[in-house]
Amino acid sequence: MGLLQIIILLTLLASLTVYIVSNASFALKTFPFFLAITFFAEIIGKYIGDNYGNNHLFYSIFTTLIFLYFGFFFYNLTQSKIVKTLIKYFSIVYPILVFANIIFIQGVNTFHTYTYVIGSIFLIFLCLFYLKSVIANDNFINNYFNTEIFICLGLLIFYTFDILFTASINTITTKNNNVAYTFMMVMKYLNYAMYIIIALGFLFRLRKK
Repeated sequence: MGLLQIIILLTLLASLTVYIVSNASFALKTFPFFLAITFFAEIIGKYIGDNYGNNHLFYSIFTTLIFLYFGFFFYNLTQSKIVKTLIKYFSIVYPILVFANIIFIQGVNTFHTYTYVIGSIFLIFLCLFYLKSVIANDNFINNYFNTEIFICLGLLIFYTFDILFTASINTITTKNNNVAYTFMMVMKYLNYAMYIIIALGFLFRLRKK
């Protein structure tokens, strides 16, 4: 088990506080299940990579499911009918785009960078919209330790930089391997940071107990 898997496992354990402290949203109660699936998926992905070399198809499928889950997550958080409608359309159209991209454009042996960027942009939009709605709420001062806010911040930090990396990965890897390695290391630590921020969000729930 690598460091990422350990951090995800610790985040999963922290997320169980959602069942200890009352008044958790339905969306938040689904998050431990998402983290459990993510934990096992990362183990499987690492095993495939270590033993078969190419795990791009596995991660193309898994990251697609991640974006669909967060669509479900924010669908249950937002009160906006427009955003709910956008999420519905995204949940239908996005898997079709991913399938078409994998089969006809980038291939099964390449990570779906084109559709991954689309999913990342939509997820960033959902995070920003949710944060905007929370900040505009009169009770924001009393709710700034809400776990959902930490989740949004973690996602924003990781996926904003990940878009830059994914969008330029082909140019980076062909021109300068050192730059590519540095960029990959940065994303690796930002991934750690994302889960740590999310874990802190769940642990802060204990302040309300």
